[in-house]
Amino acid sequence: MNEDEGTGRHLQEEGDGILRAKLEAVGQPKTRVASFRLSLEAHSKMTDMADAAGISARAWLEQAVLDNRTRILARTKPHPEFKPLLFQAAKAGNNLNQLAHRFNALRLEGRLTGEECNAAMKTLEAIRELFAESVAHARSY
Repeated sequence: MNEDEGTGRHLQEEGDGILRAKLEAVGQPKTRVASFRLSLEAHSKMTDMADAAGISARAWLEQAVLDNRTRILARTKPHPEFKPLLFQAAKAGNNLNQLAHRFNALRLEGRLTGEECNAAMKTLEAIRELFAESVAHARSY
C-alpha cells in the first residue's frame, strides 16, 4: 500500500466516525452548554450571516463548527403574503373535501344521480387544481 492509499483510508475512517457520531446524536436531547464571548463586531457579523442564511445564530454556529461549514447559503424567504395564502388554500381544500363527502352521501341516499355527482366532483377537482396552481405560482415569488 502506498502513502496516498493509507491517507485516503484514514480520511475515510475519520469521515465514517463523524457520520456515526452524528447519527448517534440524532434524537438525543441537547443537555450541554457551550459558551464563549465575542466582540461586538464578531457577534454582529455572525448574526448577520445567520440571518442571511435564514437560520438562528445557534444553528449557524453549530453547522459551522460540527459540519465544518463556514459558508452557509441563504434559504429563500417566502413572500410575506404566502403564509396567509397557504392557510386560506388549506381551509378551502378542507371545504372542498367536505363538499365531496356530502355529494357522495347524497348520491348514496339516492338524492343525487351518479351523473350529477360526477359533474360536481369534476367541478371540485377543477377548483382544487386552480388552488394548487395558485399556491405553486405564489411559491415562485
